[in-house]
Amino acid sequence: MQCKNFNDLRAISFAAAIMSLSYSTIAIGVTLHNGRQPNIAYNLDGLSTANGLLNAFNSLGIIAFACVPTRNDASGKRSYQRNLSSEG
Repeated sequence: MQCKNFNDLRAISFAAAIMSLSYSTIAIGVTLHNGRQPNIAYNLDGLSTANGLLNAFNSLGIIAFACVPTRNDASGKRSYQRNLSSEG
């Protein structure tokens, strides 16, 4: 099954969003049910403020890099646009 445009993916995207919310809800529910575990440290002692800030910026950079679309040709068109237009 081929999709002619991205509007055809709305149902799949909606189902994926529902599944993601379901998984998150299950994970939060299990975590709340189990509560705090004994003999586990939940603090960040030993981590300086500078290291914590750099780790936060590193995480944001990784997320931003994952969201950048790839460009496969000299014209700079995104690959999914070129692939859909060539299908007819």
